[in-house]
Amino acid sequence: MRRSGVKRVRASIAAYAGPLGVWDLGCSAPAQLWRIADDANEPPNGDAGELRAVIRGADDALAALVAGGSSTSQVREAVIGLLSAQADSQHVDDRIHAFRVLPKLLRRITRRDDLARASLSALLADSERASFQMLTSLLAHALDTPAGAEHGRATVIILLDALGAGWIDQDVVHEFVRGMKVGARPGRRAALGQQLERFLSVERRRDNDKGRAAAAVYTAFFVK
Repeated sequence: MRRSGVKRVRASIAAYAGPLGVWDLGCSAPAQLWRIADDANEPPNGDAGELRAVIRGADDALAALVAGGSSTSQVREAVIGLLSAQADSQHVDDRIHAFRVLPKLLRRITRRDDLARASLSALLADSERASFQMLTSLLAHALDTPAGAEHGRATVIILLDALGAGWIDQDVVHEFVRGMKVGARPGRRAALGQQLERFLSVERRRDNDKGRAAAAVYTAFFVK
């Protein structure tokens, strides 16, 4: 990819990440941003550093689309649906791509700004229940597969960080955990629960806000 091509791609990323992507009724931005990152990952294709920056920028922009506020349910559904579909791809690169966007997405909707709060609140509402369940199923899938485990754990840590910082309520994390249990792959619910229990058991030993958040979630789900 020539330098002029990189500049055009970056301009496209910036455009899709803005109002064009958030308010496009056709919801084409998620697919376009996915394609940009996918194309940049095809070797040999140019300077490795520039291509990594393109991939990172496209992934960040894709994740940011979910945090456009309470009135952007269509694009949220499109992003989450795209990631869910790609996580089931026969191609491991597509699965890894979907899983690596997951923590970026969660970080966008658990921030303390008004748009993030409005977006998360909308996602938790009955009107977006299907999108929320797709998201928690994707997180369950990530935690329970080699291609996604690292990104799944990073996503849970983002939830704990946000809870510890007071940016989200404990009830929100509980909704995610319950959603993951519902969304576990057939026959894998018990194994997923064990993974979560072990992970939270380690994190709750940390003497900081995240550790205390992990302890609260651990107590709620795994202390009888």
